[in-house]
Amino acid sequence: MHNTNIVALVGMMGSGKSTLGKILADKLHYKFIDLDTEIEKQAKKTITEIFDSEGEKKFRELETDCLKQQLSSTDKIILACGGGCFITEENRENLINKSLTIYLEASPDTLFSRLEKDKSRPLLQEDGKLKDKIDSILAKRIKYYELADCKINTDNNNEAEIIAQILSKINA
Repeated sequence: MHNTNIVALVGMMGSGKSTLGKILADKLHYKFIDLDTEIEKQAKKTITEIFDSEGEKKFRELETDCLKQQLSSTDKIILACGGGCFITEENRENLINKSLTIYLEASPDTLFSRLEKDKSRPLLQEDGKLKDKIDSILAKRIKYYELADCKINTDNNNEAEIIAQILSKINA
């Protein structure tokens, strides 16, 4: 039996973690926390600025520290984790032990259509084709995402249906 006071949404950027997380938090009367937004508040810099000035390694350290703070909260939380958060072993173990982890799965085509015009994501800013970049990142991360407590596909974009599926996992 998992702790459902904290429900952590994991998956690729563009899979719907923030959008669905806000709706879910509202429905359950939980607090919504976007981990990347919390990191930005604490660092007083955007994720892009952290990547540019201090590198991905420093960002991952900040992410781990911020995650530990959230997981020690006594509040009921819906936590939208950054796309790479669940890849770090320490983060993954903490999330699996202290929350219900839900992998929001989306196909590369769905991710591409959602991220095509998004310029705010540091890992997608490198030169090269966006579709190839998504395929490459997903290929490296999928084995970790699959370790979440459960998986829900978000390709169909029907928010009500997806929320109902998530709620059934939380209430199981």
